[in-house]
Amino acid sequence: MSNPEVILQKRLKFREESVELEPGKSLQFSRPKENDFYTLARGIGVEACVKYATGWQGFTEADCLPSGGTDAVEFNADLWRDLVEDRIDWTQKVSNAIADAIGRHAAERKAASGN
Repeated sequence: MSNPEVILQKRLKFREESVELEPGKSLQFSRPKENDFYTLARGIGVEACVKYATGWQGFTEADCLPSGGTDAVEFNADLWRDLVEDRIDWTQKVSNAIADAIGRHAAERKAASGN
């Protein structure tokens, strides 16, 4: 018998995507589930950028604080919210990446159904 927790972890991993915010910095996010598509059709803004974020690479204290150092910073959803709410360029990049992920998924589903 298959383990449901293992299957769920594989499903979550399958939906993971990444977007480069700037050289050396990227955000990992989960492609939204199909039931979220209709809500997101009205626009993918900062709320979605926060909701679907799952991790990051390349962030240091200096990215978070003007006087910050070079120490790496572990991903934290509240910190990410604070940062992305103040960076429209990052919001746009993540929003576009989420929209692209949705488009790819929709195209894959359409191709799989033979339409």
